[in-house]
Amino acid sequence: IAVLEMGMNHKDEIDYLTRIGEPDIAVITNIGDAHIGNLGSREGIFQAKCEIFHGLREGGIAVLNGDDDLLTTLRGKTPFEIRWIGESPACDYRAEDVDGSRTGMTCLRAVTPEGSFDLEVPAPGHHMLYSVMTAAAIALYFGMTEEQIRAGLASYVPTAMRMNIDRLPGGVVLYNDTYNANTASMKAGLDILSGTDAALKIAVLGDMLEQGAHEEDLHRQVGAYAADSAADILIAVGRASEKMAEEASARGMRDVRWCPDHESAMAELAAERGTAG
Repeated sequence: IAVLEMGMNHKDEIDYLTRIGEPDIAVITNIGDAHIGNLGSREGIFQAKCEIFHGLREGGIAVLNGDDDLLTTLRGKTPFEIRWIGESPACDYRAEDVDGSRTGMTCLRAVTPEGSFDLEVPAPGHHMLYSVMTAAAIALYFGMTEEQIRAGLASYVPTAMRMNIDRLPGGVVLYNDTYNANTASMKAGLDILSGTDAALKIAVLGDMLEQGAHEEDLHRQVGAYAADSAADILIAVGRASEKMAEEASARGMRDVRWCPDHESAMAELAAERGTAG
């Protein structure tokens, strides 16, 4: 079994890739706002991601996020079978009792047509339920057992710069999620930070790229979310992130620092580390 990621930042790119790959199972995990500057809107992103169905083999199935407002518009409108995953009662493969607050771990109960069972994956965050339930649904489709699914999830290793957890000297825990960013991943990162029991919680957030005309609004959304989070300090880095810092301050966050570049952000962190001893 080959697992192929069909990435894009413009329309027609997934169409090209899916006709090469000809998947038996097409997966869409969510419709966010990454590359919205190129595609114009979430609806444009939705249409571009749905290109994956163009190469779906006859008799193939789709595994889709049943909690996503745009993906659920496909319900009852496709010539192929859809298996819905998520937390909604309408999902075929449903996650219950999700706990993503433990350092480096997410636990949940999977409720499926084949039965219910507990699962763990060594990666933090409530959002991990979508990846876990997608994997479980596909594994069950291929006849894997609960024990095999548990073992597979237990062996999960995140790719570089995707919520890697580094333990540094002095009791510092660094959550490195710097591969790419959009509002959903930024908010998920803030949720994970908020859920830790750290004595001091510092969010260092950089620019989100390819946002086009939505750039200011989306950075302000993240700033507002940071203000409502349990982060003690926000260090916003980069030109676009100045709006993030402005919004966080306007929403009442007490310690907000804007840094135009990485060097000044490093200086802020070094100073904070010195203050903390």
